[in-house]
Amino acid sequence: MVLHPQLACRDMTRDVDYLHRAFEAEWMTRGVSDAGPRLRTCIKATARAFGLGADWMNAAADVALPMTRDIYGKPFDPVSFNGLSEENVKVNTIFTGPGLVLVGVGWSWAVALKLVRYDKYDPHDIASILRLGRIQLNIKWTPAVIEQWLVNACNPMGYAYHTREQREANRQKMRHAIYLAEQQDIPPRTRHSSSSGPSFQRQHDVYASQSRRGVYAPQP
Repeated sequence: MVLHPQLACRDMTRDVDYLHRAFEAEWMTRGVSDAGPRLRTCIKATARAFGLGADWMNAAADVALPMTRDIYGKPFDPVSFNGLSEENVKVNTIFTGPGLVLVGVGWSWAVALKLVRYDKYDPHDIASILRLGRIQLNIKWTPAVIEQWLVNACNPMGYAYHTREQREANRQKMRHAIYLAEQQDIPPRTRHSSSSGPSFQRQHDVYASQSRRGVYAPQP
């Protein structure tokens, strides 16, 4: 989900996705070898205390996220690297408390990853991000503008390896998200359905088969 004071965003979410492998790697550099198991214990305890599902906070998406290598050939997580950059921490820190800081994934990576799945609330979340770009930077979004943005900011997604069909499927999702972004800023659960504009269901039928293909560049 997208949390920002200038946007009409969702006020709830079913679960919280986090980057477990990046969390463990960061704490390993600080000399804490069991940070991962500790966190999972805390997640389970929180679920019991508040009657939440066992997967209320999960890292299921980790296996699908791209890895890349730095100039020295060492593997690193580009999503985490971008998310913990000074600029992103400044604009996307969601919560700060004793011993805990939650930082949202950078806008470009949020769009890139949600375009892969593009299900449930993903279209509206992307639309919220596009609206923010329009509000703050007066960006006039087109599929070409979004494509160039993602190619520049999220190169490890392997866009250069996409087939023509995959590129067109992505563009259809972008057109739909742009259409939603241009609508009145009302949270999706209160929006009235409309027969005008691009059809999400029609486009979903087109890209559902594409989203199951490998879309990340092979590791060298």
